[in-house]
Amino acid sequence: MNSEQNLHKGHRERMREAYRRQGLPAEPHKQLEMLLFFALPRIDTNKMAHRLINRFGSLSGVLEAETYALAEVEGVGAGVAEFVRFMGDIAREYRAEPPARPGLPLDTEERAEAFVRNRLGGQKAECVLLAYLDAKGRLIHESLAKDAALSSVRVESSLRLTVKTAIQYHAAGVLVGHNHPNGTPMPSKKDAAEAKRLKDALRFIGVGLTDFIVLGEGGETYSLTRGGLLI
Repeated sequence: MNSEQNLHKGHRERMREAYRRQGLPAEPHKQLEMLLFFALPRIDTNKMAHRLINRFGSLSGVLEAETYALAEVEGVGAGVAEFVRFMGDIAREYRAEPPARPGLPLDTEERAEAFVRNRLGGQKAECVLLAYLDAKGRLIHESLAKDAALSSVRVESSLRLTVKTAIQYHAAGVLVGHNHPNGTPMPSKKDAAEAKRLKDALRFIGVGLTDFIVLGEGGETYSLTRGGLLI
């Protein structure tokens, strides 16, 4: 093995170790770079990932691109293009399935952010995701509102429904995910105000708002808890 191959191997091992410790990287090009490891086991995929993101604008854009368009990107070729297209099809099929994963641990910031990315990534309209958690931070029940105007955070009647659902499932906490499909993950003043309103409503029944995570267009996230906006 030459020095360049050793360098690539060391880089991949560092990225895999970081993934094992911290979960999915926040940067879309790193996510795509790691995905391409499986299609190109002995080739540096960093530059290819950057070229794909630059060409299609985002990770979701890459996964939604047609095979012929992917193959036109320098270095990609038919085999890699088919692999990426297949992964995009799998992701779309996964998102179309009804949510049914009770017991999923969402007890760390990294797991919560990865969950929000997985559920809201690729959505074209604003959505609100509600995950009801047990005392150990495990998923009990989840719901997804695809019309922001009717979301559980934005409408008074749905706010009451969120509280009712938390009681129904004996939830100890609620995790909220919200997406900005055409913008940054920075929460608006309205986002922050409505998160505070939901936190107060849940506190009244002894349930915590564990976090309110906003997902941006490029896959970046913003935690209102980490940002000090849920004090």
